[in-house]
Amino acid sequence: MPFVQSGLGNLDSSRGIVNLSRSDLLLLRKTALRRGVWFGALSQIERGFINLTISCVKKASNGILMRLLLRIVNQLQTAIRSGFFFRLELRGRRLAEERSKIGVSWGNKEANKWAADQGYWRFLALTSFGPSWRMRS
Repeated sequence: MPFVQSGLGNLDSSRGIVNLSRSDLLLLRKTALRRGVWFGALSQIERGFINLTISCVKKASNGILMRLLLRIVNQLQTAIRSGFFFRLELRGRRLAEERSKIGVSWGNKEANKWAADQGYWRFLALTSFGPSWRMRS
């Protein structure tokens, strides 16, 4: 299964083909910024790593560098492909972490598990839209 489907170089992990250039990373960054997932999907260190690689490397060929880049590229591609669900979980996770801290401060010993519950994330994110948003059958 290809890591990248939008014309970014020649990345196919199933066949061991890896060819990642500066222009591929620039295109990926531009797409992620346009889709609004660049800052949410990557940490500051990961964004800096991509930006530094774009600045200093024409074509990535080192094994360690490629492994790190491919992990980040895969993470970004997942966020780009499922932008709505990614943002939904991101919003829900933040809400769950806040509510978990409140629950722990009120003495609920089980509340620290809430922040790790993906079902709870989705529930909080969907209900946070308020009564104006509803699912249609």
